[in-house]
Parts: sequence; C-alpha cells; structure tokens
Amino acid sequence: GRESSFPLYLLMQLFIVLAPLAFMAALYIIFGRLVRRVGQEKALIPPAWYARLFVTCDILSFLIQGAGAGFIVSDNRTTAMAGKNTLIGGLAFGLLSFASFCVMAVLLHLRVLKDQKHDAHFRPTGMHENWQTIWIPLYIGMVAIMVRTIFRLVEFSLGWFGKVNS
Repeated sequence: GRESSFPLYLLMQLFIVLAPLAFMAALYIIFGRLVRRVGQEKALIPPAWYARLFVTCDILSFLIQGAGAGFIVSDNRTTAMAGKNTLIGGLAFGLLSFASFCVMAVLLHLRVLKDQKHDAHFRPTGMHENWQTIWIPLYIGMVAIMVRTIFRLVEFSLGWFGKVNS
C-alpha cells in the first residue's frame, strides 16, 4: 500500500538531494586549494572562504528544501502548495549559490589565462607542468551539477504529474 512505500519514497528523495552535496563540497575544497596555488590575489574571496561560504549555502538550501518537503505531505492543500513553493525556493537558492561559485571559478581561470599571456612559463609553485588540466574535471563537475540542479528545479516546478515526472 501507499503507507508502506511512502518512507521508501522519502528515503529515495533524501538521497537524490544529498548526493550532489558531497561532490559540490569537493569542488569547493579543490578550488580553494587551486586558488592558493595560482595566487590568492586573483580570487574574489580568500581561498578558505570558498568551502565555508558555499557549504553553508548548500546546507541552508537543503534545510529550506527539507522544510518545504515537510509541508508538501500535508493534507491541507494550501499548506502543501506553500511547501512546494518553499522547496522550489530552496532549489532556486541552491542554484543561485552554485552559479555564483561557477562565475567565481571562471573569473579566476580567465585571470590566470591573462597572466599566462604575459608570462608563458607561469606555473604555480609545486604544480606539474600540465597543471592546467585541473580545470577540466572542475568544469565537468560544475556543468554536471548545474544541469542536475536545473533539472530538479524544473521537475518540482512542473509538479508531481508534470512532463518530467511522468
């Protein structure tokens, strides 16, 4: 029956929401370390703040989504709709936060490329000569998470019986 499958559904949704958070935190940490190597003066914020700021935003986004999900299960239609809107707001906040991180990463990369034009032998201290390849997995991860977040936002915006869910 419906009652026995509901806890499994909630568990599935929890893992769908939590899974990318670990990848996002890894991106923030890797990026912060990269900033330390290429020069902190090129970054918009200090390297240690990337993980602190964006993990905090991710936790806040998760809590907002969780609050919304808690209201969605209400029998009261108005409360359930408010829950859906809260959940969508949490997803939108997470998307905005991650998009801000992506912009900061791209800006840093552009600054590094600009510096390389002036000094063709530029290489951060302690990095391999092919150090630029670190940007490839960083960008792949950012694109994958961005696509996933946009998909989830559209999925919940269209509702349970929308084209994405059916």
